[in-house]
Amino acid sequence: MNKPSISVTFFYHSCVAVESATAYLLFDYFSENTATKIPFPDNKKIYIFSSHGHDDHYSPNIFNDDFAPAPVSYILSNDIKNTPKNKSILWVESYQTYALDGLIIKTFGTTDKGVSFMINIDDFQLFHSGDLNWWHWEKFSKEKQELERNSFQNELAKLPKEPIDLAFVPVDPRLGDASYLAAHYFIDKLRPKYFIPIHLRTNFQIMKDFSQTVDSTHSHVLTFEKTGETKSL
Repeated sequence: MNKPSISVTFFYHSCVAVESATAYLLFDYFSENTATKIPFPDNKKIYIFSSHGHDDHYSPNIFNDDFAPAPVSYILSNDIKNTPKNKSILWVESYQTYALDGLIIKTFGTTDKGVSFMINIDDFQLFHSGDLNWWHWEKFSKEKQELERNSFQNELAKLPKEPIDLAFVPVDPRLGDASYLAAHYFIDKLRPKYFIPIHLRTNFQIMKDFSQTVDSTHSHVLTFEKTGETKSL
């Protein structure tokens, strides 16, 4: 069976969008870059996902009437607070399965806060990590670093071993030499067809640098050169 037509847009940090023939999915929008206007289509269903309430993954501005054309469905981690009462919100928690219109949404764990998302749309399978990362900070003790390694690897072991068409996983430059740990491990274990580094603000160079370290027969790393760039898969 042929896969559906899918495009992906990188905005900044972990804010990305996936568009199919019928739907537009926006992930982890926040308001640091207020000059970036999300180009929502006016003829498709719109779904806005927030993996957790950290201010680099969530903004209450997503509820503004002029943010996106109605109707909008929101899929939010249940740690997010103080949301409007008149919006269509699906509250989610880890290790659950939800059906919403034509989407099948499976939530998984994190190594920080909230959830990660596995989503099937028209037989296209995508994964967004949120803050699920291998947080190997240099300042951590050896014991803490080992705990972080185990935590990340244990969470990945809970993901289904079914094919992933597109994965968004952190390559955070603040981690220095450990920036690639999570991404390399994810690709080694799960071999997504396409892979996009996230959690990097607008550091497009680290995308390119990382892509040079990955065997393209395992996963094809997509890189971007500017905010709002779109690629078709």
